[in-house]
Amino acid sequence: MGAAYLVNAKLKIKDPEKFVADSKKALLKEDWWDDEYKEAIEHLGNVKDVMAFLLAAKQHTARYVKKDDFILYTSAFDATYGWEGILDTWFNDVVDDLYDGSYLLVDGDERAWENVVRNGKVKSPDRKKQSYKDRTKFENFYLDEYDIAHGKKALKVSIRKL
Repeated sequence: MGAAYLVNAKLKIKDPEKFVADSKKALLKEDWWDDEYKEAIEHLGNVKDVMAFLLAAKQHTARYVKKDDFILYTSAFDATYGWEGILDTWFNDVVDDLYDGSYLLVDGDERAWENVVRNGKVKSPDRKKQSYKDRTKFENFYLDEYDIAHGKKALKVSIRKL
């Protein structure tokens, strides 16, 4: 038994090769993994592989879209209860590889949280102080992705499976 997660990420990556190397290092630094997972992490070869691993793309729920210079990812999946800690640690460890405006939104069984890159640092906004529009950004992004995937919006983007 695990937890259900809805994860959205908006990333603008400075150097994809360094991002992949730093992602692998961040994921392997903790003793979370059995040998099968360690091997899978060691074989992550590009940004798409990293995001597919983090967003449990094998469950066929992960999607991404390129918008401006950012790549937006969304995925709803089941994972172990500790997965949100893995995502948080990873994002904090790759912050130097991301431009300002990148963010990670995680809604798990226990709570929802957001990490945003501002001035090269990870900030976690106090959701109680955010406007209604900011607090619903998570839900709106997911609904937009759903609408795009089902052709309900006439947007000039292309949704792809991870």
